Amino acid sequence: LLQKVILKMAWPPESLGIETEDLINQCELMEVLPASAQGKQFVPVVELAALLYTGEYVHARHLWRRWKDTNPPSYLADWWAVGAAMMALSFGSSSSSSNNNNNSTSSHS
Repeated sequence: LLQKVILKMAWPPESLGIETEDLINQCELMEVLPASAQGKQFVPVVELAALLYTGEYVHARHLWRRWKDTNPPSYLADWWAVGAAMMALSFGSSSSSSNNNNNSTSSHS
């Protein structure tokens, strides 16, 4: 039944912007399907791209760590290079904006 539900969608998907959370859930389910499942080689790449699209950087890093030493599909390393940069910018922005808030608060005291 699960395979029938997953196979109803176009695979790989044409866009990450439509029902992205459902796409992530489907990718997670497809990871545990037999290797002969249709489009299985695209699952980690699509899942990583969808996680980055939704800003789920910690989950994206976890996915990369699970796949990096197991002969990952092509393009996964490229997607993770983008993801690592996005993660660094995201976490760097939040820490520098909190530092700016702390600095502006202390300078007004």
